[in-house]
Amino acid sequence: MADEGDDNEKNDAEHSSSPPNLIVFPGGRRESRDPHQPRPPEKTTPQEWAPFELLLLAGKPPEKDIDRLRRLADEHLGVFSYNGQGYVFLKELSRGEAWQASSARTSDVLHELFDRDTQRLTGSAPVNAVWRYLERKSAKAPAGGIGRRWCEHAGNIYLDLCDQEGRYVEIDEHGWRLTSNPPVRFEKTANMAPLPMPASGGSIDLLQRYVNVPKGDDFQLVVSFMIGCMVSGLPFPVLQINGGHGTAKTETACFIMRLIDPQNEDPSGLPQGEENLFIAASKTYLSVFDNLSSIEAKESDALCRISTGGSYRTRKFNTNTGQVIIAAHAPVILTAIEPVIGRTDLSSRAITIRLRKPKPRRPMKELLKTFERDRPEILGALLDMLAHALKRLPTMMVDIDHRLVDFILLAAAAETFRWQVGSFQKALEANQRVQNDDLLDHDPVVEMVVRYIKETGVFESTASKLLEALLLFFRDEVGARRTLPGAAHHLSRRLRAKEALLAANGVEMLDFRRGRSGTRILALRSVSTRFETETSAG
Repeated sequence: MADEGDDNEKNDAEHSSSPPNLIVFPGGRRESRDPHQPRPPEKTTPQEWAPFELLLLAGKPPEKDIDRLRRLADEHLGVFSYNGQGYVFLKELSRGEAWQASSARTSDVLHELFDRDTQRLTGSAPVNAVWRYLERKSAKAPAGGIGRRWCEHAGNIYLDLCDQEGRYVEIDEHGWRLTSNPPVRFEKTANMAPLPMPASGGSIDLLQRYVNVPKGDDFQLVVSFMIGCMVSGLPFPVLQINGGHGTAKTETACFIMRLIDPQNEDPSGLPQGEENLFIAASKTYLSVFDNLSSIEAKESDALCRISTGGSYRTRKFNTNTGQVIIAAHAPVILTAIEPVIGRTDLSSRAITIRLRKPKPRRPMKELLKTFERDRPEILGALLDMLAHALKRLPTMMVDIDHRLVDFILLAAAAETFRWQVGSFQKALEANQRVQNDDLLDHDPVVEMVVRYIKETGVFESTASKLLEALLLFFRDEVGARRTLPGAAHHLSRRLRAKEALLAANGVEMLDFRRGRSGTRILALRSVSTRFETETSAG
């Protein structure tokens, strides 16, 4: 019996020296237990066991991080496509923020989902893999809608205040009101600064304290530009602000920006090249390009496409045939000492304002302080004016042939909130006359042809004969021979490219071939433009 007891003590000693198992329970409680001893039932129940232990008991391997993260993404993240780009949003938010699947925001959200579900971190490899999965999934998803700062939906306008409370403003024909659940999703960028909650009872005239714009037509045009910026689906005008040193061009542009689309970064110069220009315009709602000295032809064409909505295609990096489409549709403000718009296509989309030096000029610190005080009321007055325009818009008609006719209709609908009926169209046409004069200053050849046709009334012959006639007509003017092209085909090519500018200045041009030989004929005649007819009638 003694030998048997010794053997039992030896076995007990061997069991006690074996390494215990470590059991981790929810809440962090740890317990070491001899695997040869049964689990004490009074200490825990199967519902308390850690997920990893349950999997071991069930004979299943633990879920990999990448599989769990993909499952979480499918459960919590929705996707849609817009303009060739994939977008992601949180399903738990019925409305509100969405972002591009390719942005770093996707990575941040995936990390947050995993941490919330497991109370631990995961590596970059699973996150990057699921990130790429969401990019592919969203690119193939059904199309949806996305707004940025301002968005039109079913006839109403929605404004994202971009504040920490996640507030939005709904504007319709009856007025405006706060909402937390707009029917559209909004994309937010790091450059977006918050707008204050609008206040009722303000006046549009408060804005004149901060924008150095002459009263009358110019102020009405600037306010109309701002109203046009608020309706995202329309073609936008381009606002060109000119003035000498010390005329507060940049400050005026910035105060407009702080009411339409405040940004954390200051305005920059015009990016060089179409691609960079489209990238810049695609990152903000309102694009402000400051202190320009000139605009190249390609950049001018790009600004035309951006103002009415367009895209730029380029090759995708590290591919031979892959393409990237950069879409942009944005209102634009340009500031320069002298007019920099030198092409008819852009001029026909533009409003040009000339500033004078303010007297006296107030310190910027004081201006900013009073502006922050008045900004809610100014914004509220602008929203009142927009609601007034939405109410009148369905019955509006204007007698004008213009590429920005949608904007003109909106501005005409808004004008009676503060001005007389028909005042906006008169102000716009007067502004266009000034721009036509600026364009002639940019092109002395067209200016000489306009002067010649205004004097002679009509010309119909070859380009060679026209060149001879111009040289004879301007023979007494210094530099005329150097200004005119040296060859007739250069002259005809120049005039064909400037046909719209000729028409805007009362010269109609036809280019055709005559006779069996097919001689190319230029026919030019002076016609009464809309502006001239109205002036003479008045």
